[in-house]
Amino acid sequence: MPTLIWSQDSNPVPSTAKVEIQENADGVIVGRLTLPKTAMKDAGMYSVRAENTEGSAESKAPLEVISKMGDGEPCEPSFSKPCAEDIYVDEGKPLVIECKVLGNPLPEIKFLKDGTPIDSQRGTINFDGQNV
Repeated sequence: MPTLIWSQDSNPVPSTAKVEIQENADGVIVGRLTLPKTAMKDAGMYSVRAENTEGSAESKAPLEVISKMGDGEPCEPSFSKPCAEDIYVDEGKPLVIECKVLGNPLPEIKFLKDGTPIDSQRGTINFDGQNV
């Protein structure tokens, strides 16, 4: 069985990480790194290096940790899911425009039509802390 060496930004993984290595029924080796509760400091480039008597191989993946609304460092608003660029709706049918927005503190959300705020009597805005 190969040896697996995990790292975060070329440093040992956090001490809270759970590392497992198993062989499944097909004989395939499965390595798993689990962080039980992620924090902003866990963001970075993760890599795993597999070594055996014949050599080594490495795989990398970036991890971005998205702050919970109201927690963590202040940050400007950004869209993790922007509104669709082209929207079509049949006349007389309801229109739903959805996006996901991040920011700390929570950003104020305004929808505009031709540069003018939409009258609240014509529509509603629902915001659950991330989804608009």
